[in-house]
Amino acid sequence: MRKNSVPRFFDGSLRPFRVFLWIAAAIVCACIVYITQNKPLPDGTVEIRFLDVGQGDASFIITEEGCILIDTGEAPAQQEVYFSVNSFGNRLEYLIITHAHTDHMGGAAYILEKMDVGTVILPRTICPEDSYVRFLDAVGESGAAVLFAEPGVRFTLGGAEFQVLAPTQSYEEENNRSAVIRMDFGRTSALFTGDAEALSEEDQLKRYSSFRGCLLDTDILKVPHHGSSTSSTDLYLKAVSPRFAVISCGRDNTYGHPADEVVSRLESLGAKILRTDLSGTVSLITDGAEIRLAS
Repeated sequence: MRKNSVPRFFDGSLRPFRVFLWIAAAIVCACIVYITQNKPLPDGTVEIRFLDVGQGDASFIITEEGCILIDTGEAPAQQEVYFSVNSFGNRLEYLIITHAHTDHMGGAAYILEKMDVGTVILPRTICPEDSYVRFLDAVGESGAAVLFAEPGVRFTLGGAEFQVLAPTQSYEEENNRSAVIRMDFGRTSALFTGDAEALSEEDQLKRYSSFRGCLLDTDILKVPHHGSSTSSTDLYLKAVSPRFAVISCGRDNTYGHPADEVVSRLESLGAKILRTDLSGTVSLITDGAEIRLAS
């Protein structure tokens, strides 16, 4: 090095230092967001995150004793879903797949390959699609226990009780084969409905009765089939009478979800409508008595 030469970093230019500061600031911000979103739950609470997976479904339930994932969205969202779930540990106590459509299970094989899964709950269906066959292969290779989604199946986790309400019978249409899961935690409750359509809803009403206070009557509703007009009949929504109605759908999706008439029905019931296409991931926290929207 010549006597009067100066390393480039110290040649009077502040650009390298500024770049360093920008990178450091970005890392700090990312850490703050990570810690804020994934801090331990307060004792005696359950959090439900309706993950933003675009035009699909993925609901992540966090309890004091472990986590549950209901659906995974399409394959392109699988790494983001994995990051969200894995941030609470590399184990899922339950992975529930409501039905065989890829917007609900496209990332399921990936989750099974990456994580330790205790039990898989899945529908009784015959689906030749490659993605579903791959999912079934991954289930077999994972060593997870398997339960079929049939009415009467129950399990508990972290003080929350879960039971399968539907499908109540065999259906030709895959959407109506969707597993419908009720969660109870203290005096609060939630209903996860997959893509169940009007026929499944009608049969649920027949089986569980249609009056307020029946098994369908819940505080939180994952609105069926992304808010499609083929679901969420007037009688069904009145039976559920949700305080919070979460619609999982993609921004500017080509299906027209959610349908205007479904939104109107929910509004007429006084439900607070929350949409992943407008708000991103929606998080609700309950202590068994009250439900609040996480900030």
